[in-house]
Amino acid sequence: MGLVMIDADVARQPKVAVLLAAYNGRRWIAEQLDTILAQRGVEVTLFISIDPSTDGTAAYLHERAKTDTRIKILPELAPSGCAARNFYRLICDVNLHSFEFISLADQDDCWNTKKLARACEIIQRNGVEAYSSDVTAFWPSGREKKLEKAQPQQELDFLFEAAGPGCTYVFEQQFALALQQFLNRYRAEVDTIIAHDWLFYAFCRSHGYQWFIDTISLIRYRQHGRNELGANSGVAGALRRLRLLRSGWYRSQAEQIAATCGMMNNPLVAELLAQGWRGRLAVVQHINKLRRRVRDRFLLVLFSLLGLF
Repeated sequence: MGLVMIDADVARQPKVAVLLAAYNGRRWIAEQLDTILAQRGVEVTLFISIDPSTDGTAAYLHERAKTDTRIKILPELAPSGCAARNFYRLICDVNLHSFEFISLADQDDCWNTKKLARACEIIQRNGVEAYSSDVTAFWPSGREKKLEKAQPQQELDFLFEAAGPGCTYVFEQQFALALQQFLNRYRAEVDTIIAHDWLFYAFCRSHGYQWFIDTISLIRYRQHGRNELGANSGVAGALRRLRLLRSGWYRSQAEQIAATCGMMNNPLVAELLAQGWRGRLAVVQHINKLRRRVRDRFLLVLFSLLGLF
């Protein structure tokens, strides 16, 4: 019997850096780590930035890292104040040059074992720089709901919404390095933006990169009282969105993201974000360019006319 030759390029698995932001996540983080490290078809290195915690999260992760060399704990810093700044720190401080793909991870979800391999394959096959997907939200009661994010992308949707939960995001190396450079250059401005997933999508689209949103859900997206934003599903989610609108948070984030991404020189963007009736009428006139989902277009028009955006 002759020898079977295996092509080295075929056998080699893509190297993926998974960036995980942790804070008081001891209750769920072990399960998340298990599902990340069980990924098939890729070579995973897990980088973790731990915000100072009080529930034993840091002690557990340091012990876990002693038994698995794929887990790298970044030096502890002062409290970041929010998950976004923790992710900014991860992207800026991790050496990304050794990895073909970079993925973001929350501390409390559950990943299908094919999650990363599918994302990497889609990025390569479609010639895009970034990937996200639908997710399946689940609650302690046992309820589950697929959150659909893969509606057709619109010309300026990135200035008014993210591509979906950041825990689904995967980037190819060159885009991740460009994002790293961008975050370092505008770190002071970026630190005021707490919607990191929205910012990353806006940076991608506004700088000419391509983004793929997958209809397949390979993440179970845990919902609980400590979610920073969460699924925004049902009555509670609607009330949460309304409170954010009334507080001015949504407009403030849109303005900061547009400015930081260099979009305020675009006459249409400046018109859309203008205060008063000029901006409201511009939103109504161009609404089909601003949100992917028809329902969300209707709501944005309504909130604009009511002066809530």
